[in-house]
Amino acid sequence: MPLQVRAFGFAVGLVWGITILGVTLAVTIKGTGGEHLGRLGLLYPGYRVTYLGSVIGFVWSVIYGFIAGALLAWLYNKLSGAQRR
Repeated sequence: MPLQVRAFGFAVGLVWGITILGVTLAVTIKGTGGEHLGRLGLLYPGYRVTYLGSVIGFVWSVIYGFIAGALLAWLYNKLSGAQRR
């Protein structure tokens, strides 16, 4: 059974985005740590361990997660020989 590329990409992007949002908010609320998390700013332009940064990280994570998930689903469909009906 083939994977739906767009649906799988959206699901992966949403899960990754919510994860980054939650972790960033938790570190921001706690007020300590976040040194390593701040390095995500290298991948996500504008990202910082702040409330606004959590939203920026969420948006970038959804985009990157969608691309990664869609590529993974496409590759799975190609390698498994799954065909749409």
